[in-house]
Amino acid sequence: MCAVVLNIEYLGGSTTCIFFLAPLLLLLTRDRYLFSELEEKNRYFPILAACSLFLSAVSINTLWLQRSLASLGLVSWSSSEQVGWAFLVRNTIFLLLECLVHWHVYNYYRTFARQSQFKWLLLLPLNLFALFSDLTSIQLLGLLGAGASVLQFWYWYQSSSEPKNRNTI
Repeated sequence: MCAVVLNIEYLGGSTTCIFFLAPLLLLLTRDRYLFSELEEKNRYFPILAACSLFLSAVSINTLWLQRSLASLGLVSWSSSEQVGWAFLVRNTIFLLLECLVHWHVYNYYRTFARQSQFKWLLLLPLNLFALFSDLTSIQLLGLLGAGASVLQFWYWYQSSSEPKNRNTI
């Protein structure tokens, strides 16, 4: 979460800087008390959670909060930034699809338990829908979800191809 604060305060809240800050801060910190329940295999869960929660918050802010403040006259938007309801509904649907995917990704990377591959085959195309979004933050969420799904496939393949230990006497 320190990466999110640094990104907002010092880098202007850029949607791409979070991908560079979160891994760097994980390498720099060796705090065993903050995430004491995490083991070595699921140590990347906080990075994934910080990145996707930040991108989701930026998307919600861009879609709904800025539009609401502009309708009240508190924030001025130029005419090129005025968007219709079709834009809002379409991008909100893409954001909700990404929230569904990232919830399953969180569960996998938090517990690191073996899961059904059929579910991941159904969720992977949902990430590709986000690439048709008009917001960069939703597109990055789609890429992050697709990358996490591919990594889950790779972990599953690695664990299924490992030779079994056979104790022979």
